[in-house]
Amino acid sequence: LGSVINDLCTTGLRATVNYSKDGGQTCDYTPVSGGGGAPAGFDRLVNAVCWSFTGDLGFTAPNNTGKVGYVGRRR
Repeated sequence: LGSVINDLCTTGLRATVNYSKDGGQTCDYTPVSGGGGAPAGFDRLVNAVCWSFTGDLGFTAPNNTGKVGYVGRRR
């Protein structure tokens, strides 16, 4: 587990983030600190981040852009 970034600005969207330990087949894993033998604050079992969006995305700037990201730690 690392850090998820949701910067949706004024898009009107809301993001829900879930995690997977099976490559995204299912997105129902709850990360734990030290999972899979990782250092504290990380979970080595997480191998996919799943974003779901709700709301309406605007057609014109600045209401039509945002950013999502994930910062993890490589072993």
